[in-house]
Amino acid sequence: MVTAVNDAGQVAGWVTTGLSQASSFIWTQTGGMVPLGTLGGNATYAQGMNGLGQVVGHSLTAGGEMRPFIWKDGVIREVRTTAQVAVDINDSGWIVGRTISGHTFLTNEQVEMELDMDTPRKMNNAGQVVGQSDSPERAQLFRNGVTYLLTDLLAPGNGLNLTNAYDINESGQILCRGFNAQGVPRTFLMTPVPEPATLSLLALGGLAMMRRRRHRK
Repeated sequence: MVTAVNDAGQVAGWVTTGLSQASSFIWTQTGGMVPLGTLGGNATYAQGMNGLGQVVGHSLTAGGEMRPFIWKDGVIREVRTTAQVAVDINDSGWIVGRTISGHTFLTNEQVEMELDMDTPRKMNNAGQVVGQSDSPERAQLFRNGVTYLLTDLLAPGNGLNLTNAYDINESGQILCRGFNAQGVPRTFLMTPVPEPATLSLLALGGLAMMRRRRHRK
């Protein structure tokens, strides 16, 4: 399974090697497929990668414990964090991860903060994280220390309900999933624009507008 690709064309992922066994890799055009190794167990799952080719994910230890890992400079090691699964990493070395019980953490291994998000998906270099709450499913965005429901950022009266956020790029565009005013599932692309204009939301087959929230200092 391929799970990440960066601007350099490096690809990260994992393959099943047996029952409850998996091996992770990074692939480059010049070096081919390189195994990442493990934390001592027989299963390693790569999940995210930054522009520097550093890969994060989770791996079983020799004792059967699930722990987050980071692979860089050809070496795999455990991430020092409360989280059990590392989901993504940006170029500044910030890692977003979660526990099995659904608590999300953002860490650079020196500073750690808990986010109000059950399932984080991706993070950009600005430290913005997208994901979702699980019960009920609601698409979320973490930025500038605050977690928002993406539906709440929409202009009132549009009738849209955004349930899942899957990816965010360096321009702040968010790929998400939800329902239009008629209750039909759709994929949406949210695009931020400078204030005082609004934010726009491009749906497959429709266009809606979103408002930007101001932070009070």
